[in-house]
Amino acid sequence: MELFLLFVLYSFFGCVLENIYYYIHHGQYVSKRTLLNLPLCPVYGFAALTLAAADKGIEHNPFMLFVTGFLAVSAVELAFYLVCERAYGIKWWDYSGMRINLMGGVSLYYSVMWGMLNIVFAILVHPYCGAAVHMLSHTAKMYLSLFVGVYLLADLRQTHSELIKYKNGEKSLVAKKFLYLLNNN
Repeated sequence: MELFLLFVLYSFFGCVLENIYYYIHHGQYVSKRTLLNLPLCPVYGFAALTLAAADKGIEHNPFMLFVTGFLAVSAVELAFYLVCERAYGIKWWDYSGMRINLMGGVSLYYSVMWGMLNIVFAILVHPYCGAAVHMLSHTAKMYLSLFVGVYLLADLRQTHSELIKYKNGEKSLVAKKFLYLLNNN
């Protein structure tokens, strides 16, 4: 239950981070998420949990945290990119215009950023978020996981359905909900 709640929390934080980053670089707010209804970017949740596991034992070594963040998040990012591109014909992001990139799904610039962010994540974010979730009572974790889990599954199902419709050229909510995909990120 704790891992699931951390996944949801980090997916939400990732969505917030993505929206702030987009606003800073483009000067406008666009909802940058990967689910139709919930403000979540699951790729960030998976990346954060991967980092939490990979960072064990190296929390006090900034260089190793950087390397771990660089490699682990790049691997998660590339896997998510390829799965979404193959399954839905959609690129949630496209780094092919950047100088050093791997298949358009990973770029050296962002990999370096992930490495630096992992230092902050391992030292400041994860210890406090993990402790906060751990402090919740078993009953609270159970009900919260059940409530969020049911809603998340329903949203995942609807998102999947709409993305398949979009891929097949049918009328879909994708154009309305994920406008940034149609405008080259």
